[in-house]
Amino acid sequence: MDFPKERMEIVSHHGGKESEEGWLVLNLGPFDLEGITKIYVNLDDIADIRRHGERRAEVLEQMRSLLGCDD
Repeated sequence: MDFPKERMEIVSHHGGKESEEGWLVLNLGPFDLEGITKIYVNLDDIADIRRHGERRAEVLEQMRSLLGCDD
C-alpha cells in the first residue's frame, strides 16, 4: 500500500526529543489499528538505514570486482 502523502508530515520534535532530520508522521486516523492514530519515524534513523544500505552495495560491488564479476 502506498501511504497517501496528504496524511504525512514532518515535525522536528516528538516526545520531548529533537531530531536533526525531523520525524515523519504517518497520520492513521481513518485506518482501524486498535487505537493507533499516528506513527512517528525518526528521519535520522532512516538516514542511518540508507547509509547502511549504500555501504552494503559498495561492499558487494567490491566483492564482485575482486571475484572478476564486473559487468
